[in-house]
Amino acid sequence: MGNKDDHKDLLEALSWIDPSELDYQQWVDCGMALHESGFSWQDWDAWSRMDIYRYHEGECERKWKSFGRSPSRVKSGTIIAFARARGWSPGVKSYAIGWDDEIIDPGDAFGITPDWADEVDVDVMDGEWDQAKDLADYLAAVFEDSDRVCYVNEVYEKDGKYMPKRGHWDRNAGELREELAKCDGDLGKVLGDWNPEAGAWICFNPVDGKGRSNQNITEFRYALVESDTLEVEKQLGKVCTESAWRSSISSAHAVNSRRTWPTRIPAVSHVCQASRVARIVRDF
Repeated sequence: MGNKDDHKDLLEALSWIDPSELDYQQWVDCGMALHESGFSWQDWDAWSRMDIYRYHEGECERKWKSFGRSPSRVKSGTIIAFARARGWSPGVKSYAIGWDDEIIDPGDAFGITPDWADEVDVDVMDGEWDQAKDLADYLAAVFEDSDRVCYVNEVYEKDGKYMPKRGHWDRNAGELREELAKCDGDLGKVLGDWNPEAGAWICFNPVDGKGRSNQNITEFRYALVESDTLEVEKQLGKVCTESAWRSSISSAHAVNSRRTWPTRIPAVSHVCQASRVARIVRDF
């Protein structure tokens, strides 16, 4: 077993790897590489918790005890290779940004300042909400008819919060839109019922029909942009959107695609680089 002082960048490299993107053997290989490099099972466990859907309490500790017995050893180069494939290089640091942290000095990124925004009119809903029509319009805007769509309407409670369960991915966008047109406004006929306190989720990137983790996404087309502090009119003015909706009186959510925000990409990229943000991936 090696000395972790000889692998000072290894945990940093590991932080660039999303365990949910790995298959089981690749995940085990990362654990074996940590073991061989002198780290603890707690280091492997802390990183593995990032995969909230496959993580099992105690599994890392149990598996750790079996490492080191095979004549063939997995070394730190495995983690380094995985991290390099995701953009990591020695000396590039990433870290968790606190909610109240200032990300960048105003005016330092292509002239982006707190008041940088075009205002757009907000279409305020008047009258009864046609949920089926809005959902059908959303599906038409975000998906091709042949795209398999994943949605979640079942939840469980964890630490006082509602968390999404496994989800459904049995139909494509075209099939869902046809059913919505025939449901007489009853979304439950199409999607099933949901907990009104928790709501429901929809994965806005198409899936392969086998799950909803990163590895099941067939194409990463969109990212989610949201703010709880900026006026809604300016929120929508900051981004070119494929679809936008409200979750409260003060918060708008926008799904943005590579097609609709070419003028924003250089600015956003610069902000991320200047802030040393490695990557932002969110699908719900």
